[in-house]
Amino acid sequence: MKNHKPRKLRLSPVEISPSSAAPIDHLALLVIGFICLIGLVLAWRIQVSYSPPVWVHLFIALPTVLLACLLRLLNGWLKSDTKALVINRK
Repeated sequence: MKNHKPRKLRLSPVEISPSSAAPIDHLALLVIGFICLIGLVLAWRIQVSYSPPVWVHLFIALPTVLLACLLRLLNGWLKSDTKALVINRK
């Protein structure tokens, strides 16, 4: 067997700029933030008004957070689908 030396990985820095994002990304983040804000305000309002147990908050806040997560996934799926359409059109 030969004497093997471990390889050194060379990573190049990746520059991410806001100009690389599509305008639809900004709108999606705004909608997701708005949905999360509604969930937060609703949970806060219920806590201040009624002081319910924790499981009530799980039924109120958790669905709004999950909805926001699903919207983010849907946004990514739609974006990838439209990119495929543009690539296939050329």
